[in-house]
Amino acid sequence: MLNSQIEQLLEKYKTIKQYNYVLFFKEFIESSYFQIILIIFIIFFIYHLLLISLIYHFNNLSQKTVFITNKEHRQNIHNLLLHFKNTTDKITLNSSNSKFNTIIDIDKKNNILHIGGNANLFNTLKILNNMGYSLNVTPNTDNLTIGELYSYSKCGATTFKHGEFFHNVKQIEIITGNGNVLIANNNQHSDLFHLSANSFDSLGHILSLWVDIKPIYNYVYSETFHYSNFSDFINAIETKKISNIDFLDGTIFGPNNFVLITGKNEEYINTKFPLLGTELDIPYYEHVNKGYKAFFHYHDYIYRWDVDGYYSLYENNILFKLFKSKLFRQIFFHKKLMKESILKTIFNFLTPEIKFNETHFNSSSGDFILPHAKCNNFFKWYNKHISLYPLYIRPITFTKTSPLLQCSKNAIDFGVGYGVFQNKMPSIKLLRKCMKKTYKMDGDILKYNNIYKNNSEFWKYYPNKLFEKYTKIKKIYDKNNHLYSIADKPTIK
Repeated sequence: MLNSQIEQLLEKYKTIKQYNYVLFFKEFIESSYFQIILIIFIIFFIYHLLLISLIYHFNNLSQKTVFITNKEHRQNIHNLLLHFKNTTDKITLNSSNSKFNTIIDIDKKNNILHIGGNANLFNTLKILNNMGYSLNVTPNTDNLTIGELYSYSKCGATTFKHGEFFHNVKQIEIITGNGNVLIANNNQHSDLFHLSANSFDSLGHILSLWVDIKPIYNYVYSETFHYSNFSDFINAIETKKISNIDFLDGTIFGPNNFVLITGKNEEYINTKFPLLGTELDIPYYEHVNKGYKAFFHYHDYIYRWDVDGYYSLYENNILFKLFKSKLFRQIFFHKKLMKESILKTIFNFLTPEIKFNETHFNSSSGDFILPHAKCNNFFKWYNKHISLYPLYIRPITFTKTSPLLQCSKNAIDFGVGYGVFQNKMPSIKLLRKCMKKTYKMDGDILKYNNIYKNNSEFWKYYPNKLFEKYTKIKKIYDKNNHLYSIADKPTIK
């Protein structure tokens, strides 16, 4: 009896308490304070939607890739030489220079593309894909130019099969620091050709290049494979590399959660599986983590990571939860949300202290390339001392040697900080720890951020003969130092 009375009192108290909460909430909504807050939020939200839309619009306008004849290309080079004839400043070739955002020739017989150095990668691939072709190596981000792929070494999910982008380049057309335009390949100006790859335009700017392409079908069938330990994961990579697939990459979500992603180019779609990528679905990494079997259009598959800036929405705060909502995404956006070119433009516009230009490129991410045989030890060290997840993983087969990207033929790229924020230590400290460990284990890094303390630290990780060779070649092709040195850009500013 007593217990029953107590329960009734508790229920009554609970009802009164809930009523008070409802009353308070009702009064708050009807108050002027709430209306002011709501108006500010709506204005703030609309402003950012318009900002992203405008940036996306002007981005596309500035990145339009056009077909030109070889004669028109030669005239553009002539005009460029007149522009640089009397300059004493450092030579820079703005990546938005539309004169070299061009496709010059597609040799379908030999599968070779002659393309301008400032051709936008996203638009180039769109054109090629619509014609039934693609580049052999296709990085996952859309803000790059073809020349940057060669000079800065970016990557993608086909490097296990075709190596890095520069492995697929037959020859380059380059304007040197002396103001000369040269054709460089394995037979002429060969030292310039080999050292220009991954050299940050320090020996010259790529005006055009000849690169391998391949015929493709319209679709990619993709599926995920899940593992609970690193050894099984890394062994599976080796097994998948020799199977009949065209794409291979993966994600490490944590020390016990490893996912491998394969892609196979297909002529026809199997309706038994869903078609992803045609609209703004949940973030791609969520599909990966849950597991899937699905088809993609070829172009959508290349840029499946770029939509959300890889793992940029991985954090579980309220704003990110909203941006991960499928309904919200489909109402306000179309296929693209946090793609890198928009993020890059917003950072330049709103936060000028974070630079993205020819001389300075801070980044919170890094790519650390390890010999396959040493990956297990590297991951054990990483999990103990860094433990920042997710990690983007891609295997690389170095089909040719590169003086400025040195690693064993069979390697794994660990992509650290791809949109993931680190609260425990500053990004530069984290990246430098990974860099030092990588070099100690006979690996190398992609040098797209400011990570070295000075020029001396940059060169200490490479043979003296390479430093002497680079210095000699630079003196030949850039007598008056019109171009930056290779070690200038990746040093901490």
